[in-house]
Amino acid sequence: MKTHTEIIELKRQWENDPCWDIETTEGFEDHKQELLEHRVMKEYEWKLKEEERLEPKARKMGCSIQMIKWMETIEKKIQKIDDDLSMLNEYLEQIESKQNKKISAINSALYELDSRR
Repeated sequence: MKTHTEIIELKRQWENDPCWDIETTEGFEDHKQELLEHRVMKEYEWKLKEEERLEPKARKMGCSIQMIKWMETIEKKIQKIDDDLSMLNEYLEQIESKQNKKISAINSALYELDSRR
């Protein structure tokens, strides 16, 4: 049996990063029902908060909450693509700058060779 403090700490950790089913946590088998209830309750609470956040947008745009979720997903993907393109552009500018310096050095060397003739 885990202590009340250990259970509270596990719940806190899970709430900060709910990437696993808390009720399946090794070592907490004796608390499976309590942890399952906690997960279901928190997921429901988070869903309601998300709907409360999205509802005014949906009402304003005259569409469903699901449509707003979809639009936000698309916006995030577009932003990621835009960020990736910006990084790629910076990288290409660095390459271009290096190439221009090399070309300039070659041209200078060729000019000097030509002027010696």
